[in-house]
Amino acid sequence: MPPIELPVANLTIVSCVRRNVGVACGGSASFHETRNLGEAGDMIDFTLNGSSVSLDVPADMPLLWALRETAGLTGTKFGCGIGACGACTVHLDGAAVRSCSTPVGNVAGRTVTTIEGLASGGALHPVQQAWIDHQVPQCGYCQSGMIMAISALLERRPGTTDDQLAASITNICRCGTYERIRGAVASLTVAADAEEETGDV
Repeated sequence: MPPIELPVANLTIVSCVRRNVGVACGGSASFHETRNLGEAGDMIDFTLNGSSVSLDVPADMPLLWALRETAGLTGTKFGCGIGACGACTVHLDGAAVRSCSTPVGNVAGRTVTTIEGLASGGALHPVQQAWIDHQVPQCGYCQSGMIMAISALLERRPGTTDDQLAASITNICRCGTYERIRGAVASLTVAADAEEETGDV
């Protein structure tokens, strides 16, 4: 199978995984590190993992920091701060978005799902289960974003082919677990095809 191609520009930022080097890596140090801590915020109302929330934060704060620092949901990771690596991926109205480059004001009145809200009724999401079954993660840092991106893709296109996966998913895994990712996704698409054939959908 051909390798997943990564934009060359992304390769320069994959080592920038800690927020205390965020500025040097071109992007998004902790939002509070770049503005007056006493500056007034706005009340941003939206649905977060199935519950209505109201966050008192500046509208231009990246959604990533609103989730991590205000909502206390740290499963969404900081990787690059410029929307390139995908570690911060969440769902916005069901679509995968990079939360480091999405102002929290843009999600007002909308629905946000993070990795913490992907499971349902005590059961893991099929993508999460496939990640366990195929032992996808190595260090695991990027994997919450990878799972969010792929779960959104499979929701839209259950029978995703390997070529479509490579073309659609631009998230970076510095550990290089792409073959295991392909295997996990292939198991899900085979299951989806079988359900379609039997009408059990």
